[in-house]
Amino acid sequence: MIMSALLPTPAQKDSASYMLGLNFGMMILTNHLGPVNYQEVMAGLKAAAEATGNPNGETFSEQFRIGLGEMSRILDNHYETKPSCLS
Repeated sequence: MIMSALLPTPAQKDSASYMLGLNFGMMILTNHLGPVNYQEVMAGLKAAAEATGNPNGETFSEQFRIGLGEMSRILDNHYETKPSCLS
């Protein structure tokens, strides 16, 4: 059997990729996380997907523009400053 026969087709890859994006978008919608800058969402998603090393390691988050330990503070601040008409 040729190894390429085991790989997903471009259409399968596109469908799975779209579904990942749809799933993430639904999380943004249902958790009232918007409005967001989708260019930055994609940058963070790409940074996480391409990260190297042990996610539990002490220096893992150093490869990101914002440390993982800042997540809660940043999201809390986002919620607090979002106008109530957008909630």
